[in-house]
Formats: sequence, structure tokens, C-alpha cells
Amino acid sequence: GAIVKGKVTYIYGKGFDHPESLRPVNKSGETWNNILKKCIKDDEKFGGYYLQIIRNRLGQIGSINHIKYHKVRTNEDCSKFWVKDEWDDCNLITQKDKRKAREYNAFDINDKKGAQILFIKQDGDDNDVYPLPSYFQALNYIESDILISRHIMGMATSGFVASKLINFNNGEPPDPEKKAIEKAVKKKFEGSDGDRIMIAFNKNAETAVTVTDLGTSQLTKEDFTNINILVQQEIFSAHQITSPMLFGIKTEGQLGGRSELRDAYEILKNTYVNER
Repeated sequence: GAIVKGKVTYIYGKGFDHPESLRPVNKSGETWNNILKKCIKDDEKFGGYYLQIIRNRLGQIGSINHIKYHKVRTNEDCSKFWVKDEWDDCNLITQKDKRKAREYNAFDINDKKGAQILFIKQDGDDNDVYPLPSYFQALNYIESDILISRHIMGMATSGFVASKLINFNNGEPPDPEKKAIEKAVKKKFEGSDGDRIMIAFNKNAETAVTVTDLGTSQLTKEDFTNINILVQQEIFSAHQITSPMLFGIKTEGQLGGRSELRDAYEILKNTYVNER
């Protein structure tokens, strides 16, 4: 996410020259710079973007709207387009999602009627109807990063994390008393405000309370350091990132000085941003 947002910022730059001289492009009052930034974002995420071109009564282009990439489907030769808010038929939550797809023809400069869709996509395999994003080679590593985060969250929420076992060696009380004792112990010793010292009064050593250390928890045993480094390297490589620092990502071994950042920016600009 940080890489894509950073790329959009670098490619967008300062937007169009003299934006105040350009009239709004649609009824919502959006400027060309608003449309530009949305197009760049879709282009970086998906490898393309869609614009809805609307003609006025004179057949001239009267309005231009950006349509979110995930809402559009097309046919094999990209001559027809269908737009729908929700394409997953299993999750039709609102009435807006349940509406039928709206059909449009592809943009044709000689067709002066109605609304059309202009589809711009990055160069790729001619057999692909939809373009592939530039980071396509790292999709497995991106998915791995997601799964690792889910695993850590699962361990934190439902994993076995107890580190101490307290034994009361003076007989087994009834269930209500067990629950009361357990609740009192947890309240007294768990959490950031819990007591650091435990005091017990015993009749003799044989019936004394025993506290057994269970060692590190399952959560602290997990070590994803090497996996995390591999995932990061593969994602950076696929995105053609010369220095993660340009995207607010600090990595080990990089100093982060001004000259190093300037050199990294110049490399990224010349090898990626200028072409885009």
C-alpha cells in the first residue's frame, strides 16, 4: 500500500500546468487534476483505468468521469463494457448492488451519441483482455505477507499464551469456589496493573502454593525475521524500488542520509517515474 501510494505521488507530481485555466470536467465539479490522480492510482494498482465519456446534444464531449476499475467488465475485443457496483452475486447487500449492469460501447471519436467508455491499459500480452499490474511477479509474496499477518493476529487473539502455572496444594474446592479463586488471581496479577509479587500463607511446606514457569508462549516462539526479509525483498524488486526509504519504509543497513535519498530518488525517477 505504501509503495503504490508513493508511486502515485511521484508520478502525479504537481499535476497539470495552470489547472485554474481548465474548466471542471463533470457535473460533480471535479478538476482535471482530480481525474488524473484517480487514473494514476488505478493504473498503478491494476495496470489500466476507465473513463466515461459523455456527449452533449451537439455531439461534443461534455463530461468525463473516472470509473473505479473493479466496477467494470469488458468483452474479448474490448468493444463493449459493463459497469456494476458489486459483481459478487453472493454479497448483494444494498439495492444499489442489486441493480443490473449498465452497458456501454467503447469510445469512438466518430460516434457522437450517448456515453462511452475509454479503456487505457499498459502494454502486455496481446492475448490478455485485462492488463497485469507491474508488480505481478510478487503477487505470491504479497499474499504471503497477508497470511503471515493473519497468523500473528490469530496467535495473539486465540493462541495459548499462558506462561505460569499456579498449583493450590490444599485440596480441591467446589466449582463455585474454583471460579472465584481463579477470578481473584487473574484480577490481582494479570494486565499492566497486576501485582509483581505474590504472597501466600501456608500451614506447612507440603501444602504450599507452587508456581511453575511454562517458559515462552507460543506467540513469542514464532520468528518470521528471515521470511519477512525475503517477502520485503521480493516485493521491492517487483515494484522496481531502488530505496524503500522513498516510501517511508526503513530497512536494515540503510543510513537514510540526504545524499543517499537524493540519489535513490533520481534513479527511481529515471528508471520508472519518467516513463510512467
